[in-house]
Amino acid sequence: MPNTVVLINTVMTRLNAAQTDTQMRADVLTWLQQAEDEEWALVDYWFKVEQRAFSFVQAIHSYVLDPDVATVQKLSDHLGNPLMLVPDYDFDLNLKKIVLGTPEFWTLVDRDQNSRLLKIEIWPRPDANVTGLARYRLRAATLADDTANFSRFPEEFHPLLIQRALEFVTLKTGKPQESQVYAARAESMRASMIAQNNEMRAAR
Repeated sequence: MPNTVVLINTVMTRLNAAQTDTQMRADVLTWLQQAEDEEWALVDYWFKVEQRAFSFVQAIHSYVLDPDVATVQKLSDHLGNPLMLVPDYDFDLNLKKIVLGTPEFWTLVDRDQNSRLLKIEIWPRPDANVTGLARYRLRAATLADDTANFSRFPEEFHPLLIQRALEFVTLKTGKPQESQVYAARAESMRASMIAQNNEMRAAR
């Protein structure tokens, strides 16, 4: 899949800007990030939810989640049994610290103080190292001018992000009519993507 550098280069080419113009690259990155964030928030796309393996570690009750996780929708043990979500204030701290067994409950607690990432706690603490399953709702990607950095959107959505970035840059540079053209193209692309999203959801 094309990385963020490719997306920036594409927008730069459309603008007839030199690829080595560092200030323009920084501006384009800002506009691509705005496109990523806005489009992510607009539609409940099927790929915003993802199931991943979850490693329960023996005797550990607190887990810091990956940076791309916005929230947890479901957590299951190694046998596929769902853990019950309970409010943080329902947890008995003493029991949580001393009891070992098969995890039955989980709660979403405040962000980790150091990393600011989401954190969950489970009870009882696992009595063995086992792998369960978590269903996460993901965040939009944080983009960077780096070949190892990628948009969270599938490749077929990249033209939409590029059109949105062009919409923003032309508006910022005093070309409102040109910006409206890009906005109209983006709207048409979005409608197509929404139709595709509805088909994907219906097929699931």
